[in-house]
Amino acid sequence: MSVIDPEPSYRSVVFPLYGLPRSWQGSRWVGGWGGPNIHAPDWDPPHPGPSTFTLAHGGPWDSPVLRVSAFHEMAWPPNEIASSFASELGLLDPTPPPNYTGEWYDDLERRAEALDWEVVDILVDEAPVPFNLLRRGGGWEAWSQSDQVRVTLDGRGSGGFPLKEVELVTVLDATEYIEGTRANWRKQV
Repeated sequence: MSVIDPEPSYRSVVFPLYGLPRSWQGSRWVGGWGGPNIHAPDWDPPHPGPSTFTLAHGGPWDSPVLRVSAFHEMAWPPNEIASSFASELGLLDPTPPPNYTGEWYDDLERRAEALDWEVVDILVDEAPVPFNLLRRGGGWEAWSQSDQVRVTLDGRGSGGFPLKEVELVTVLDATEYIEGTRANWRKQV
């Protein structure tokens, strides 16, 4: 099995990362990363590091799981977040028709924004921050943004990750997540 160590990408992240506080006792691991930051061409100079980095809690083979993704504030526009979440939760079909036009994608975004979004406050570094929340069945997804970063939350699994357990803190050292990822690899081998 070929694996890519997340540590070099983590070391090149230039935006804040968030995770559950140390009081949360479940497993922690790196849930993924993306980049380079091709969506932020106005960075001067362009930064070769990732434009997104995800810290995961619970699992990865057990349920439920909470994935906390941070995006450079220019990496993913809010209208695309809404349509992506709605598609992932099965509320919208993201498959373009054979005669795909840009108008179809605009319509998808409008339909996503018209869904039954809630606004909930989630503590981030002990301060309440409004998140846009979309629920379906046992899962939910939420997002918020600041001037530095967009944060998305994905609470999935059997019964969904309990929203009431979500409180975020800035993660200054992701070593525990990196070590958790490496431990997961060893379990697979």
